Amino acid sequence: MIDDGTLIYHIETEQNIEAVELSKTISAIAHQYHQLLESDTGAEKTKPLLVESVSKGSIVINFTVDPAPYLIVAVAAMEQASTIVKLGEHIKWFFDKFGSNHKEALRKGQISVQDCQDAINIVRPTAKHGGSQTFNIVHNHIESAIINIGETEARAIENRAISTLASLQGSQTEVRRNVPLTWHQLNRDSLKQRGVSPDKGIIEELDVSPKPILFADETSSFKNHMIMEDDNPYRQVHFVDVEVCRISSKIVSYRVVGYHGSDELK
Repeated sequence: MIDDGTLIYHIETEQNIEAVELSKTISAIAHQYHQLLESDTGAEKTKPLLVESVSKGSIVINFTVDPAPYLIVAVAAMEQASTIVKLGEHIKWFFDKFGSNHKEALRKGQISVQDCQDAINIVRPTAKHGGSQTFNIVHNHIESAIINIGETEARAIENRAISTLASLQGSQTEVRRNVPLTWHQLNRDSLKQRGVSPDKGIIEELDVSPKPILFADETSSFKNHMIMEDDNPYRQVHFVDVEVCRISSKIVSYRVVGYHGSDELK
């Protein structure tokens, strides 16, 4: 039986994940817990977040906190449960900041560089390997869902966090003209813009690995041309102008700002 006052983190992936990826995820969750303690005037700042148990099969980790040793048992249990409830609320608020209202959160100064890095590290196993991850809490012996993140949402959160991180750190942007782009991953159902794109493409002359492909408002029609000219857009090479977004000299995304047509990939 799971103890009252527990945060349950459950992740299922379609592929095996590296231990270092899970380690970064757990560290990011722990960092957000300490962010909560820093903002909670009544909390004990040095109280650690503990791993209570790890289940077999899917990765299921139960987190708990140590009650203050000087409290009597009943009061300590209430204090522990209260902290876990606050942590659940904080996690929901944390991911809401990278949702559809992330621009407003950024404008209000509610997103930090560390928040972006934590968001990337938490969702990356799901964004990269598929599956889903959930956060639940057990309070008053009732398990309640906090948030459920699937593969598509994980990629959107990761891309928003990458884009916001670039903005906060003052990313270096360069424009490359008439470069060949091929699709690596494509969402036909909806056009995504401004750092939330699930689409990825390869521009081999810049980097052989796929990167998120973004579209500015004034060039949003380009994607429709790029996917409607052929039944199989993966067999096409598209000639585009792109803004190359870098962080610490590494390319993190391309923003399409010009389109010059397509040709069949030989």
